[in-house]
Amino acid sequence: MKILRGVCLGGLMAIFCIGSVWAQPQGDLANDKDGGKKRLVQIAEKLKLSPDQKTKLDANREKARQDLEVVKEQMTAKQKELTQALEATALDRNGVTRIHGEYKTLVAKKEDLRLAAILEVRSILTADQFVQFQNMMADRKAQPKNTMTAAQKLGGKADKGAKAGKGKGKKQAK
Repeated sequence: MKILRGVCLGGLMAIFCIGSVWAQPQGDLANDKDGGKKRLVQIAEKLKLSPDQKTKLDANREKARQDLEVVKEQMTAKQKELTQALEATALDRNGVTRIHGEYKTLVAKKEDLRLAAILEVRSILTADQFVQFQNMMADRKAQPKNTMTAAQKLGGKADKGAKAGKGKGKKQAK
């Protein structure tokens, strides 16, 4: 029973971590401290947006951000609840299944919000602008992820433990 609980807990933790890894910023503007505003200005310039379009897109972005933040907070709370249920001394399978179902509902809600925001963007942009926007987003996804460590960003050296064979991914002698 302990092995099953450990495997389930490990699997769920891995699933929950994947989303946060995928959400990491990419490309030259990945380290922006301004919440991506530089990137938005560049996109607006490339698409030659009208002032009305800029206003509508800003409002759409802010609403989507607020809505997603609420759902993400609910998802985090549900993840904690699920972890507690899995770590409980007496495993309540029905309770775990219920909590997991509620979590899946929140994931679906998050995707619905993203789709609604994309559809709104499409209604604001002209057909040509939307095609250009899609191409820009595809190019952004194709860029390599920023994998520098904090020390490397500051001009420091990589972790000494990794060089000495103590890092992850290296088998240690037993």
